[in-house]
Amino acid sequence: MVRLIGFARVPAAPGAAARVRFEVPASVTSFIGPDLTRIVEPGEIELRFGASSTDILLTAAITLTGPTLVLDHTRDRHCHVTVTEEHHSG
Repeated sequence: MVRLIGFARVPAAPGAAARVRFEVPASVTSFIGPDLTRIVEPGEIELRFGASSTDILLTAAITLTGPTLVLDHTRDRHCHVTVTEEHHSG
């Protein structure tokens, strides 16, 4: 399954740099299990970063570990994004 879990608009002038940090809680990978409860299972996840869904610039493979988690309506539904302008001395 592929789904958008976060995005950031990064306004930057030509030649400028910015650091974009995505904090991805395991709960955003949750799905409805066979007993109709929302769960997070351990396993491999591939995160893709890009300018669009057809312009992927970076992928990162991560492994969720631990027991299967059962979640409720209070779960964290989105990743948290921080954009920081990078200053280079020159």
